[in-house]
Amino acid sequence: MIPCYNSAALLSATIESVLAQDPGPDLMQIEVIDDASTLDDPGEVVRRVAGSRVGYFRHPIRVGASANFTTCIRRSLGHWVHILHSDDLVRPGFYDRYRERIEACPDVLMVGARTVFVDAEVRDLGLAEPVVTDRGYLQDPVFTLAVVRPLQFVSVVVARVAYEQVGGFHPGLIHANDWEMWTRVASHGPVGWVDESLGLYRIHGDSDTNRMHRSTAYVDDCLKAADAVAARFDYPARFWIRHAARKSVCEYALHVGSTLLERGELRLVAANAVRAVRIDQSPEVLARAWDLMRRAVNKRIGR
Repeated sequence: MIPCYNSAALLSATIESVLAQDPGPDLMQIEVIDDASTLDDPGEVVRRVAGSRVGYFRHPIRVGASANFTTCIRRSLGHWVHILHSDDLVRPGFYDRYRERIEACPDVLMVGARTVFVDAEVRDLGLAEPVVTDRGYLQDPVFTLAVVRPLQFVSVVVARVAYEQVGGFHPGLIHANDWEMWTRVASHGPVGWVDESLGLYRIHGDSDTNRMHRSTAYVDDCLKAADAVAARFDYPARFWIRHAARKSVCEYALHVGSTLLERGELRLVAANAVRAVRIDQSPEVLARAWDLMRRAVNKRIGR
């Protein structure tokens, strides 16, 4: 299921990466769910690239990312659902490896793997954080997904029955709705793990993530998600989960600040450093935030 909004430029490559390993319509439903795009025509891309093999559904009005993801679930017909963003890619063997893991671990409700981060030209930018696994299962999945956050949509498949148990994506979240969902699913059953990294998450100038990084709104969204994740636990676990999840958001803000520094977006570097300090006033975070701001000032002076 491929949700999209004003992203037709990269949609064809996404569809082609799926069709390259298509087992046929009897085994796989493929559908693009358009959140009422206004700047391009995803339907035309679907018809040109895939003909009738790929379905196309368009909302009459924009419903927003979370509701569009939930629409993906509601329109899905299969036992397992892969929500693949319209600018991401899957490597050959993705569906075979995930099917093998599901068959080997039939009690899992979700299967994930480390995500590969790439740029618009599909150049490798690195891998998501490593996790601890045992015989194909993610160890301590709820805590790991809450704190390490190793998953992106592109690397996750979820049993439809699990979505039916936990409900749709959190309507109040935008940037972090996947983080909250994966921890919700993990609290209902085991999580399988594929050792190969076969999902490619594109980082590019027009992505929703990049647009949110141009302000610090993503931090508020992540903190809201951290509170929602922690709220499912009883004390004292709730306290420690919330603390660890918020520390993860602090690390994220510092990472975004470093990325913006490399891009030369110096004003936003300071904003992210300040948000990190507001979350965690430990000496380590204060030192890292100060170093970010110092390098941003030096870079500006150097200009």
